[in-house]
Amino acid sequence: MVQTGCDEGGVSSCEWLASVAPSSDPELKRAAWARACELGSTRACFSLAEDIRSEDPTGAVALYSKACAGSKADGGELATSCGRGALEAYKAKDFKAAKTMAGTICNKSSSAGCGLLGVIHAKGEGVPQDVKRARGYLKRGCEAKDAEACKNLEALDAAVEDARVADVLPVEGANVSIGSIGVDGLQATDLKCRREGGGGLFGGAMGAISGIAKRKKRLMACGSKPEDVRVRWTTSGGRIKTVEVEASSNKVGSCVKKALKGADAAFGGTCAATFSIGG
Repeated sequence: MVQTGCDEGGVSSCEWLASVAPSSDPELKRAAWARACELGSTRACFSLAEDIRSEDPTGAVALYSKACAGSKADGGELATSCGRGALEAYKAKDFKAAKTMAGTICNKSSSAGCGLLGVIHAKGEGVPQDVKRARGYLKRGCEAKDAEACKNLEALDAAVEDARVADVLPVEGANVSIGSIGVDGLQATDLKCRREGGGGLFGGAMGAISGIAKRKKRLMACGSKPEDVRVRWTTSGGRIKTVEVEASSNKVGSCVKKALKGADAAFGGTCAATFSIGG
């Protein structure tokens, strides 16, 4: 009788059939959920999506999207359907669906999907990269006690600051470039060099800061508290000849210049890097 009711369009009959289907007959449960979903049960759409998401991510995303779109705006079902759906869509690299579902629960009355929206806009996944908009979403998520959003907001701010500092003292025509490298305990980030005679990745990068590493103690002492300084230097005749510094104060900048000028240089040219000092 329950089967007949489901076949004839009874949503509650289909939902009941799915709930009592024996574990030995998973296809019966899925068929009942699918029928109930077709008849407008967002709960059935969500349940079927949950059941198939591991084996059929694409099919599951379509079901999550249907559940999300049909859920009541004032119910917890909306946050559950759209929240889970957005995450599963993101994992499946369906960024359009992820953005749509996350956007449904990132609005004037809810911040549940804001963290994921922030990540999507920060990385430019399916949308133009927009750091300002990404930060706004992440901030909303963080303010709503989303720990992951707070973590991503901190990382985004750090990346923006690193990029800003790196742009202050650029090296035009750089033929050596590396994100991070350590030599004898000295760590340099965003290292760029225009090396005379051509580039060379690791050898060039290591050679660029090997002489500075010998003055690590003097360099570290320039900061009374931890801070990043951007340094650009020119070399010739085996020595660092000129030093420019972007730092928190003229005092710190002058100290860094004094610490590095005259240090050994493995090659001639111009380099710039960020160093963490102090602490």
